[in-house]
Amino acid sequence: MNLALVAILLVGFVMGELSPEENQYLDNLVDENIVFEYDEMDAEGLSHVVDGSFIEVKVFHLFEKDCVVKEECGYFTHTILKSGEDLVELTAPGDLLPYIPASFKITSEDEANDFEKILDVGFPVFFSSGKEVYQVNNTWIFVREESFGEKTGVMVEVDAEGAILKIEDGEVSE
Repeated sequence: MNLALVAILLVGFVMGELSPEENQYLDNLVDENIVFEYDEMDAEGLSHVVDGSFIEVKVFHLFEKDCVVKEECGYFTHTILKSGEDLVELTAPGDLLPYIPASFKITSEDEANDFEKILDVGFPVFFSSGKEVYQVNNTWIFVREESFGEKTGVMVEVDAEGAILKIEDGEVSE
């Protein structure tokens, strides 16, 4: 079955487009072999930080080895931000920037903690023991994890009034 899918996809790419029959075949394969579950994520009280709501999507692949029903399968999790008609998969903290209202500022630890709560919803960490928040000049540092002395996290650059200009993730240097 997987070889047939690969063959159809390759033919479709080479020919530039899949036929209606090939599209229907792929739709049927997806319907029979992939299960999606949607759960709204709790970001209550944080609507002033981000304009939207969060959805966790679990994708179960029923064609995996020894997997007949979704309860026997592993799954992949994707976090989606729904803002108006937009559905955006959050792959990096910077994806949040267009959805942060201009009225939200980070000028205090309380506001930084609110921003961190959004990070916790969209980009949860396995261990919270390495987390910390501090400010260096016009950048707020949100350390998310520490491993073997190396810290990774999110750096949020703000202007003089605290409006968010840039959000980056990566290694945190002190």
